[in-house]
Amino acid sequence: MDVINVVTAPEIEMLVILSKDKYKEFKGSNLKPSKYCKSFLGYSNVKRPVFIEAYFKDLDKLITAIKRYKKVSKINHGEYALADLLK
Repeated sequence: MDVINVVTAPEIEMLVILSKDKYKEFKGSNLKPSKYCKSFLGYSNVKRPVFIEAYFKDLDKLITAIKRYKKVSKINHGEYALADLLK
């Protein structure tokens, strides 16, 4: 049986940043994703399940963020990203 590696690396905070189209600003901030979300996006409860469920209630928003993550991340040869599971 073949082993398929799927990288599930994006923190939920990173998906929020990408959904807000703030990736460039985030990269220039030198902050961790959770700190950026708190300081610049005003989401102090970004890690709480109730926030995540409410924020990504619109699944299109989540799917778009997952696809954006694949575009900005470096996935090693032979590995797959969450976006690849959506196909």
